[in-house]
Amino acid sequence: MGIQPNPYASPSPGGFAPCPPYVSPVVRDPHWWVAPLVFTPLAALLAYVDFMTSGLPSGGGWALGYLVPLVVAASTSLTERTMRRRPLRLALGVMACAFAVFYSKLLVLVGIGAFVVALFTGDLGA
Repeated sequence: MGIQPNPYASPSPGGFAPCPPYVSPVVRDPHWWVAPLVFTPLAALLAYVDFMTSGLPSGGGWALGYLVPLVVAASTSLTERTMRRRPLRLALGVMACAFAVFYSKLLVLVGIGAFVVALFTGDLGA
């Protein structure tokens, strides 16, 4: 359950309650720049490789979906630059790279699913 503050403690003379000892202070992360530096170009490279090897037509609005991993990877530099947010920066970078790799596969899977649903409902449009 964790440590609970004492509800019967007298307030400090300034009117503010003292910070509980179990709350860790904010610690700046000196290496906050590593995640944006690594994951943004890696996500761009993986998106480019997936786009070129997907075999899907190069035109169309579906190709704009490759911007999503780039935006997510770039957002790693926008998070709070503390040690507490380092796992978030790393998770965002890994998610961006995974989405860049699997985006075309996801499009094919959604297309197959839509075809199967249309096939079983008899709505293939003739």
